[in-house]
Amino acid sequence: NDPEMTEFERPLGTEITSFREITAKDPNAKVFLELKRRDTKELCDAVFAHNKGGMVLSGYEVYQNPVNYQTRWRLNPFKFFTYAFGGDFPKPDVSTVNGMRLMYSHIDGDGIRNLSEMDSVPCPDVMYDKILSQYKLPVAVSVVIGDILKTVGMSRKRLIAVIKKIFELPNVQVASHGWTHPFVWKKKGRKLAFNIKGFVYSPEAEIGGSIDYINEHLAPKDKKTRTFFWTGDCRPDYEALKYTYDNGILNLNGGDTRFDSEYPSYTYVAPLFRHVDGLLQFFTANSNENIYTRLWKGPFYGYRFVVETFKRTESPIRIRPMDVYYHFYLVEKEIGFESLVDTYNWILKTEFTPVTTNHYIHVMQGFVSTEIEKLSDNRWAIADNGKLNTVRLDGEKRYVDLNQSKGVLGFLHYQSSLYVHLDNEERAEIVLTNTPPSAPYVAKANGMVSEWRTDGNGASFTLNTIGRVQFSVAAMKKNHGYRVTANKTAYRVKSDDKGILDFYIELPSRAYQDVEITIR
Repeated sequence: NDPEMTEFERPLGTEITSFREITAKDPNAKVFLELKRRDTKELCDAVFAHNKGGMVLSGYEVYQNPVNYQTRWRLNPFKFFTYAFGGDFPKPDVSTVNGMRLMYSHIDGDGIRNLSEMDSVPCPDVMYDKILSQYKLPVAVSVVIGDILKTVGMSRKRLIAVIKKIFELPNVQVASHGWTHPFVWKKKGRKLAFNIKGFVYSPEAEIGGSIDYINEHLAPKDKKTRTFFWTGDCRPDYEALKYTYDNGILNLNGGDTRFDSEYPSYTYVAPLFRHVDGLLQFFTANSNENIYTRLWKGPFYGYRFVVETFKRTESPIRIRPMDVYYHFYLVEKEIGFESLVDTYNWILKTEFTPVTTNHYIHVMQGFVSTEIEKLSDNRWAIADNGKLNTVRLDGEKRYVDLNQSKGVLGFLHYQSSLYVHLDNEERAEIVLTNTPPSAPYVAKANGMVSEWRTDGNGASFTLNTIGRVQFSVAAMKKNHGYRVTANKTAYRVKSDDKGILDFYIELPSRAYQDVEITIR
């Protein structure tokens, strides 16, 4: 038995759940768990891998508690698939942009008509005044058309006015959360949150109709939406999902990842997407406050525990980005509002790259389309990766040969992985070497880097970002003073004893902007 492989989150002990007389015939196969019957002396290779794949006997991959039905990995999925896939193949990484953790935020429209206990004002007013206009972070905001139609008189006018005001914020992106907000999407048992006179459900009416209403009546002329956030059970049927594909609409929601003291296992980390008859429903990176507050029954401070999921999906290996995902009704309770503020403030203390929700969906699409080809033991080709710009090699201690590589901005050794930053301008080739680079390269940057140039001593580039400028350029002169110019303002910055130059400034605007950087 190899405990590192077979007792990842749960020891085997005496929990032998099944036995079959199976033997790995390949003499080169690596057997991680061998069982032997006491009565017949028969052997069972319960967990093994070789160059054609691997096998895990049922019951030895995941343990389920018979009392509370919680699950734990027995198998170490990170190690097992490395063996089963024939080595540590580069992995397209959706969690990282230019070395920093990807972060996005989105709001489901539920509760937009609710009155907040804070100052007895509507929830969207609190959201505008105390969250969306205060944090220099991108947030995609959705609304349910049924909420507007069920509001009458001056209340409707006020609701529409605040929605328009929210959508006009430069850091806000526009999305739809449906016309009637289906609780159940499948035809059998379909249930709608709103009974709207004259409304007959169809994907075109629910999805397309809500988007058209938002674009015609609520969104600014220069900020039309083609994004839909799934509602209710977040299990759209094929017809609903096909409508989004046929009409160029991005889709998101579902998954409900949690990884915390109450659900302390990687088994509760959802996949990136769900297959529906050849189409993909894209999942969020983590759960919203409805999960943490037990369907908004309390504790109403529960959303602050999402930070624990952020921490556990960051270390010892980064496997998910951060999504600050919630509903308007979260600010109905003051303690709910405080949990949201705590979450945003915690994130602001970390290093991250803020992206729009739409950009993250495109990154997941890039994950699906990415093609990776091994050209030699130290060379890989990356193609069709779309907006995804990070490839991760776990356990890799070598460096990237930036002279021989193509389409590579830089790299970062972090935890036990090598993160390679692609410029996404062409088919990339990654070449590895045992020699560190001698010319400057991007180690980390909190945005999209373009027009990168270096003369061997300094560098210049454009960084598209929001809220702050933060980057690290490596392979500079050690302990050397540099003049860094950002947006025509000069700063004196000294590199450290490893030749890394770290830079950080706050930006006044809540809009994305191109910041021109020179280092001399």
